[in-house]
Amino acid sequence: MSETEVRLPDGGAAEALPEAAPVKGTPGRKLIGTRPLTGNERVERYRARQKKKKLAAVYKFDSDLEPTKTEAKKILEARIENAHTLDTVYDLLIRAAEQLGISANAFLFQNGIMATLQSIEQKKKSFEEKKPQLIAEIPDEPVVSELLNRSELYAIWDSSVSWCEDISFDEFLRLRRVCKTDAYELGLLLGKDFDTCHKVWSEFFPRFKPDTLVPAYTQKQMREWVDQNTLTKDFLLMASRNSLKSSFILVWALTLVLCCPDVRILLVSETQKLSRGFIRSFRSYWEFEPKQRTKLQLLFPEYCIPKSEGSVLSFESPLAHLNLIQSTAECTSLESTVAGNRSDCIIFDDPISNLSTGNDEQIQSSIDRWDLLCKLREVGSPVITIGTPWAPTDLYATLLKRNEADENKPLAFRIDPAFIVKSEARYKELLDLREEDIESFLLPARLNWKFLRKEMVANPTFFKSQNLCQFVPSEEDLLKVTFTEEELRARVKPLSAFNTAMTISTVICLDSSNFSTSRFADFCCMTTAKIMKQDGKDIVVVTDMKLERWRMSECAAAVVTAIQAANPNHILIEKTGAYEQLAIEIRKEAARRGFSLPFIYWKSGNLGNVKYAKTRRIKSLEPMIAESRFFFTPFPCLDAALAQFVRFDGVTKSSSSRFDDAPDCCALLVEAYYPKQIGDPEKTPHQREVEEAAMKAARDDARLRQMHNRIFGSESILRRPEPVEPEVERNPFLRVAGGALKRRS
Repeated sequence: MSETEVRLPDGGAAEALPEAAPVKGTPGRKLIGTRPLTGNERVERYRARQKKKKLAAVYKFDSDLEPTKTEAKKILEARIENAHTLDTVYDLLIRAAEQLGISANAFLFQNGIMATLQSIEQKKKSFEEKKPQLIAEIPDEPVVSELLNRSELYAIWDSSVSWCEDISFDEFLRLRRVCKTDAYELGLLLGKDFDTCHKVWSEFFPRFKPDTLVPAYTQKQMREWVDQNTLTKDFLLMASRNSLKSSFILVWALTLVLCCPDVRILLVSETQKLSRGFIRSFRSYWEFEPKQRTKLQLLFPEYCIPKSEGSVLSFESPLAHLNLIQSTAECTSLESTVAGNRSDCIIFDDPISNLSTGNDEQIQSSIDRWDLLCKLREVGSPVITIGTPWAPTDLYATLLKRNEADENKPLAFRIDPAFIVKSEARYKELLDLREEDIESFLLPARLNWKFLRKEMVANPTFFKSQNLCQFVPSEEDLLKVTFTEEELRARVKPLSAFNTAMTISTVICLDSSNFSTSRFADFCCMTTAKIMKQDGKDIVVVTDMKLERWRMSECAAAVVTAIQAANPNHILIEKTGAYEQLAIEIRKEAARRGFSLPFIYWKSGNLGNVKYAKTRRIKSLEPMIAESRFFFTPFPCLDAALAQFVRFDGVTKSSSSRFDDAPDCCALLVEAYYPKQIGDPEKTPHQREVEEAAMKAARDDARLRQMHNRIFGSESILRRPEPVEPEVERNPFLRVAGGALKRRS
């Protein structure tokens, strides 16, 4: 008895069956085995034959019979080993069959979409049944720079790209390698408006080498691979706003994940809200719609996830195999720290702003939090910081300062302003620049002259900081006052040291308070000073100062006593609080003592809406002290007065532990009576006319006062006090001339 081999449609061979012998007495019938089949056995044999016929029909390229998902994946296992890649290819083939309008039969899963389409096209052209186009045998050999073998990559190309893009398999492999090694080219592939500056940035930041990472890498091998990619570990990029630096750094992070899907990236922004937006942008590159995919998602479908899968605050690469606790990408902010979440790369995107650099405490806090988050990186891992300057001592300035102090220079940094000015135009002020003065633009397509000119006119200081990347001192920094105790002590001299100086005038200045005796109330400060000329320059010598918490009557008595003792040429009292009542009390005290008061200049204490007006006034004392034009003589409250000078910085408000009465009173005195010009410059005719008119008015005023005294005599305590001077301030020159004429009279 001979054996007959049965060939199945899929190429396999069924069990060889012995040839049946003729049944005796029944012409044409053969026995299968040694006995006739029973009825049930004949039914089973029939069903087996029908199943073979059906299976043969399923494996035809134009069959309408579709295998189940389990059967289809079993067919794909002949070409694909990686479980996730197998699932990805299955989904892609189902999608392709649906969009192309063909059946997802067994032939499709066995030979791929291209072989199926070629077979269908061949039948349409010839109208004859011809041998179908079968898939070529692809070896499962490794591919340089890839984590999958060639057979798996071919299956991905066939199911994802071949039928919808004019890209060959070799070109497919080339593009994948480019996307892993060049962030600039990847950005162009994603449709970003990248320009020359972004190409330079792709060379500045580490470029990863996928060739050196083995496919089945361990965590140790991954850590060593990250470390070997670059010798420099810290990077700082300061670039103009609207230069797409945040978009670029996310694309750069994509190249890292494409090379090593198990890598752990920590994305950090200033606030939680910004951090969530940062991670959402990163996830959007990997999330695909059911019927629509980007170019990146077509080239790397095995890296992608369905939209809204998993947590929106992290990204888990489906191709990762190390099962690490941390996600591929997570987000956090400087508002909170993530303890224990180790990272292979940390990216700080605009970690500071005007809200976190308002004062020294905020600046130091942001620096401390940056340092704390950097502790989470693995040894040898890179830290990327990008942003724009905000303050001369902010985080970026601190990183540059640290790098300068370190002889190893561990920080690689770039500063890219919106434009570079030609050398011959660098002397010009910002608002005087014209388009022809610009040598080159950072991003001409977006940051053109028309846009930048509008920005610089709107806010020149902000433009210098955010577009030209300059550390511009803030208004507070420019006005910040610094008095050192050493410098102030050096200006303390005895009055005898000024014996050779010529006294120009003696001045008393009072900075009154609310006349409270509470231990936390402001002081009343009364300063007596002489304006003198020594060695050809005008100087101010403070001969006495009172820092007391007086009641109003006590303050009035102190003023009259000081006037009697110093015989001043000028008296200035600031209008603060109940100044009208103080004026009455002063007149009463002078009348009680039988003393005729000289003219008192009541200066308005209202500084208006001018910001930092008091700080600007006190800051004028800085150059005078530095140039030895302001001195103190020893007096009882000297130590307390100097302590107020040292504590005053112009930014911190006055409080129970920080008073500014002494420096403010001295500055008020200097502002009103210190000569504004050194020497005796030539006067214009208009100035001479004004001075002559002032002198005439002063003489008339003196005559009226003399006539009043002859008729009515000295003031009496029972007489009604004269009204307070009107709000309109008199010309200081009138007071000087009037005082001089009075003394002569």
